Amino acid sequence: MVAMKKLFLPVVLVSIFIALYSQNSVFASEVHALRANQVFQFWDKYLTLPPHIRDGFNLLYTIRSRSGSLPELYLVNGAQRTLLRTDRNGVILNPPDLENFRRATVELPNSGTSNSKSKGSGISVNLDIEPIIPLGRSIAVSAINNALSDYRDGIRIAGGPAALMAPKFTSIAFKGAQSGFVNFSNSRQIPLVKQGDALVFTPSAANARGAINLAFNTAPNRADYAR
Repeated sequence: MVAMKKLFLPVVLVSIFIALYSQNSVFASEVHALRANQVFQFWDKYLTLPPHIRDGFNLLYTIRSRSGSLPELYLVNGAQRTLLRTDRNGVILNPPDLENFRRATVELPNSGTSNSKSKGSGISVNLDIEPIIPLGRSIAVSAINNALSDYRDGIRIAGGPAALMAPKFTSIAFKGAQSGFVNFSNSRQIPLVKQGDALVFTPSAANARGAINLAFNTAPNRADYAR
């Protein structure tokens, strides 16, 4: 009934990172409602992490549609019906709290009507993860270290021994800036490494020890985890 990629690993937060960029929940052509815990996979594991672990990374759920136009999805819990608001890229801005995660369903509009069979075709909710780092022309290395350490601690706490199978992210890739430097307290500078369309910083690298901040020609518009 539901076209979904199946995971053969323990259903814990670590599974996100092992199948991170391919995991999604799909509304097949005959499906008009899914349980919230099917759509927002692993969200409960994230919400139950300690707040000081969650402040370094975030889980993102993005609505995609083959037609190109974003559909409206609703979170329904009894008589309560809430529109899942999105930004211009389809990222859901108001994911459910734990109660709604456990009890609610996610529904397509106009379900149950005579022509509703096509409404669900080609609609998916994709899962991704992002580091929480304030973006600007100057970025503190402490914020980068926090995003990397919270990622490591999050999968260790939620995943237990299975966390050993998760990717080891050691770097942050910044997009939207053309050049940048690593600054040290003794006024020394080294250029950031360019990889494709991103500037990459690895705080554990030997030549980065003692770095205090990064300086960019223009503020990056995105940060991603990188190996």
